[in-house]
Amino acid sequence: MRGHFSFRWNYITFETPSALKGISPAVFARERKKAEQMWTEAGVSVRDALRESLATLVGNLADKLTGQEDGTPKRFKEASVRNVTEFLDLFEKRDITRDAELGKLVRMARRVLTGIDAKSLRDDAALRTRVGGAMGKIQTSLTGMLEVKPGRRVRFDAA
Repeated sequence: MRGHFSFRWNYITFETPSALKGISPAVFARERKKAEQMWTEAGVSVRDALRESLATLVGNLADKLTGQEDGTPKRFKEASVRNVTEFLDLFEKRDITRDAELGKLVRMARRVLTGIDAKSLRDDAALRTRVGGAMGKIQTSLTGMLEVKPGRRVRFDAA
């Protein structure tokens, strides 16, 4: 039965307790490695969350700007543009991992949306088409940066 279960633990600190060096250098090294792995995983999670957030926002805006199958424009609200611009404005503060790939796409989206509001997009079909196309390209790039991860990690070791 013991072969079917495992137990993991972490010391509750944000750094490897230096007192462990005096107790056991091997335990200190092991816990330091676990802490590094934990911070790496946390950084990946933050990076992925930012990428996914921008992908969703840009995708929603691109969808609203493409129009319906009969050629009539879709209705959208000021919030569609505002949500993207707010994300772009806060990106620098949120990007704790300094994601260069995402930063490039954020700068690109910022250039596309500079000086543009929902009213101008509603009133100008050519502008709507240009911005929608640019957002579609950014969305395609973001989709390529996102990887599908399993929701749960289960490991069955041989007994």
